[in-house]
Amino acid sequence: MAENGNSRNEEEANEIIEIRKEKIAKLLKGKEWIYYIILAVITWIAVYIRTRNIPRLKDISTGTWTLGPDLDPFLFLRWAEYIAEHGKLFVIDTMRYTPLGYDTAGEMKLLAYMINWLYQILSVFNKEVTITYAAIIFPVIAFALTCIVFFFLTRKIFYDSFENKNLPNIIALIATLFLAVTPSILPRTIAGIPEKEAAGFLFISLSFYFIISAFKSEDYKKSVIYGALSGVATALLGLVWGGVTFIFLSVGLSVFIYFVAGRVKKTDFAGYCAWIIAFMPILMIFSSRYTITSFFTSTSTIPVFATLAFIVFDMFVYQKIKVKKLNDLKEKYHIPQEIISILLVGLILIILSIIIFKNNFIYQQFNELLNSFIKPLATNRFVVTVAENRQPFFNELAGEFGPQIGSIQIFFWVFIIGSIVLFYNLVNKIAKKDRIIITASYAFAIFAVIFSKYSQNSKFNGVSIESIVLYFGGMVVFAICTLYILYKYNKKNEKSLLEIDFGYIILFTLFFTSLLAARGGVRFIMMLVPPASILASYFLVKFVDNSIKSKEDTNKIILWVIAAALIISIIYSGYMFYNYSKAQAEGFYPGSYQWQWQKAMSWARESTSENAVFGHWWDYGYWVQSIGERATVLDGGNAIVYWNHLMGRHVLTTPNDSTALEFLYTHNATHLLIDSTDIGKYSAFSSIGADEDYDRFSYISTFFMDPRSTKETNNGKIYAYTGGSGLDEDIIWEDNGTKYTFMQENSGIGAIVIEQNISGALLQPKAIFVQQGRQVNVPIRYSYYDGKLHDFGSGIDAGVFIMPTLESTSGGLQKMQYGSLFYLSRRTVHSLLIRKYLFAEEGNFKLVHNEPSIITADLRAQGLNLEDFVYYQGQFLGPIKIWEVQYPSDVKINPDYLKLDYPNEELKRVR
Repeated sequence: MAENGNSRNEEEANEIIEIRKEKIAKLLKGKEWIYYIILAVITWIAVYIRTRNIPRLKDISTGTWTLGPDLDPFLFLRWAEYIAEHGKLFVIDTMRYTPLGYDTAGEMKLLAYMINWLYQILSVFNKEVTITYAAIIFPVIAFALTCIVFFFLTRKIFYDSFENKNLPNIIALIATLFLAVTPSILPRTIAGIPEKEAAGFLFISLSFYFIISAFKSEDYKKSVIYGALSGVATALLGLVWGGVTFIFLSVGLSVFIYFVAGRVKKTDFAGYCAWIIAFMPILMIFSSRYTITSFFTSTSTIPVFATLAFIVFDMFVYQKIKVKKLNDLKEKYHIPQEIISILLVGLILIILSIIIFKNNFIYQQFNELLNSFIKPLATNRFVVTVAENRQPFFNELAGEFGPQIGSIQIFFWVFIIGSIVLFYNLVNKIAKKDRIIITASYAFAIFAVIFSKYSQNSKFNGVSIESIVLYFGGMVVFAICTLYILYKYNKKNEKSLLEIDFGYIILFTLFFTSLLAARGGVRFIMMLVPPASILASYFLVKFVDNSIKSKEDTNKIILWVIAAALIISIIYSGYMFYNYSKAQAEGFYPGSYQWQWQKAMSWARESTSENAVFGHWWDYGYWVQSIGERATVLDGGNAIVYWNHLMGRHVLTTPNDSTALEFLYTHNATHLLIDSTDIGKYSAFSSIGADEDYDRFSYISTFFMDPRSTKETNNGKIYAYTGGSGLDEDIIWEDNGTKYTFMQENSGIGAIVIEQNISGALLQPKAIFVQQGRQVNVPIRYSYYDGKLHDFGSGIDAGVFIMPTLESTSGGLQKMQYGSLFYLSRRTVHSLLIRKYLFAEEGNFKLVHNEPSIITADLRAQGLNLEDFVYYQGQFLGPIKIWEVQYPSDVKINPDYLKLDYPNEELKRVR
């Protein structure tokens, strides 16, 4: 019996071995293993580029690992550290928004857990690995996985469209290579920057892969499984990154288009429902950001649920209601059943929304949608002051997809043309004339989006009437042509000719929404990289394949010449992208500015109480919390934007210390911190902190001494400082009975003149005001130099802050003691920031730490006598100053400073 059992086991083992041999032989025979090897090489290239900076990711004050030169990742690192130590994240983060703290359910905290999970895995193999190192390497691992999934996603899109199955693999490989080397996506996927997008791109690829699989499946069970998997990936994306809106919009609009084309089957409907049923509960359970109300009222998710309603009505209700007028309408006017369903259900949904959400709901949604098209990231003062929300013009957008030859951005135009070619091939079953019409309308829509925001000084600046007409005109023309084609082929009972692959629709909706988003803000340019890589790769492979198949000798020669040029362009683009990304990655580590902060935060850790609370502008919150290990009033999450207004108004720009003391006391602040870059950010926080009439809005302009205009006189010297500054308000000046009014709209300061007497003292500065070609010299009341503030008692209520400049010459560094200055208007010269940071005024603010710029410290170590503030080769260098706040006995808590919302919406309005 035992021998029979052993014999049976040996036979089964041999069968398994034979089956595996057959699978391996089949794989080798099919040559797919070659593609996987190439994919592995491409993934290695992606990893290689993204790890060039790792050796230099060190904290200068401790010598230990640290993150790269970014802000937000430090929040997730601090959270991951807590999770690693305690097993889960705290409910309330008491280091944020003191004294209230922050409910972590409102943040996307999955990223912190993922970093911790990676740390736990790495710890199995190396006990000395740290949570910081896990955070450093996390984006690299996440992107390597993204490359693999992206390959299979791209192949899935094209697999059914080519008889030669090698071509989808080649397209997928080339697309993955461009994803790996394109510079635009690098800063969010490089080692040391564990940002949301690093994991986000992985979940985006998974979501699209599974939803396409669901719609390509003919089996109910598989469709539901794939749909559910896509829903889970979508939910995970929503718990990591706000980029989940791209999934909601792309899938929702794609299924809508698929439905209008009459292509949605019951298996598709099952997969779509599984997707929705999967992502909704997960998001609502694990994050307070997502609620039933938000799902049904957000412009990004309305297409998802509206499309679901259309399909349900069309598929299960339409045939049962048997309304004669609907059938007559359908038969008489040849209106597709899907359009009738959309109109009828759409009307019902509008009526219901008015009943449930009141009359202005539709108007608000329309207004929000309109703004999202024209100026999606310019909705309030705070948003427009964030650099990454800036709207790019054509040259900047196209320039991200160089390289450039002459005025042509090669890769940009390759993927734009590729999208047009793919669209033309997408509708290959309809008549040639109709293909040309609808493809031309698509091309016009794409060019309208791109060129309606061409340049700031052109008619097409993005906000002019011409721009808006072109922008929306392109979309309207495309929509009209699409409806015309749909009507025409429905009337001829040839709707089957409109058969469209769902994978292609996903690709086009992702491309179009990404293009609109990139036009709206530079932060979204990276979202164009995945669809652009796919479209460019498709164009190359398709064109070369057509060239090979061409049978006419003349055409073949022309096609091969174009194909050769296209191949060279693609290779050149990839090569230049690789070199640029590699060079960029090698320099992606903390520099002198971050080192200065590391030293300042080392002091904070060692010299302040663990209960200390820092007040400062919001940019630095995560650094203070993570590196300095101290709580803050504000941070980069900007969960309470109104507090930014209060900090800007009642602390940084206030002329009265008492308001600053009251605000800081209310928030339990023990210290105030000001950084050198706050000088350049004055326009941002003065705009956010201003009232309805922008009463505090201003900026700080820099003027440099012009040695050529310096004059020797019998009584000393006259220094001329050139530069330029606008006016933040109208200025009225009276001199010897003559009254001058300098209007903000047409006046400015062209230069500043300062006389130095024989004894070396600087006399009262004079500003040269320029108005419509007329120049007037006007004295300035305040002047700060050599560590002292001078009040001349007369002149316009403004000041200058004079500082040295350092320039490299053949003989070494040359110092000009009075080489540069800041012009400080009435609004800025009395502000707390200027008085404390530049003028060294203390009062209730006791300076307890002054961390000099690293460059300044190095130059001092070389024996150069330098002040705290200096312009070095065109760069302003200043210290990080930290004050301990000493509150007077009569200061009280002001409950108004703890309110969460703006009392007046006009305070947010952009002028």
